[in-house]
Amino acid sequence: MKPIIFTGIFFDFTDEERADLIKLAGAEGMPNVFLHHVTLWFRPHPESEHVRNVLEHEGRPIDVRVTGLGVGEGVIALQVEPDPIRMSEFRVEFGTGGLCSVKVPHLTVATAEGVKPFASNQATFTPRASPRWSRKLRGKLGVFRGGQ
Repeated sequence: MKPIIFTGIFFDFTDEERADLIKLAGAEGMPNVFLHHVTLWFRPHPESEHVRNVLEHEGRPIDVRVTGLGVGEGVIALQVEPDPIRMSEFRVEFGTGGLCSVKVPHLTVATAEGVKPFASNQATFTPRASPRWSRKLRGKLGVFRGGQ
């Protein structure tokens, strides 16, 4: 079995939902659209309690709430807050470890040509509180292994 690259909350948005989130973020016309996951822990230790907890609850639904916008060099992301009750129920947390830390939970929306989605980790995030930004997104808890 391939090693776990990261744990996350994974989304399967409809075309309409994707278009709505792209518009919300102001990312129309950006060539590389992502919108598929929120990283919980990058390169977690395969025998860690975090990985055990994620695997135990893999595939279970978890909601995130959009709380802001992140803009960086050629990248746009949505700042999100996972449902804290569900996260604690699953005994799953955001982590630091391996090669990077998740400073701000986010969903990468899009990047410019030649910019990797990892660049969203360096974005500047600004909270948004208006009703226009009040969105709840439903994803599933899981892992990403190389080659998926």
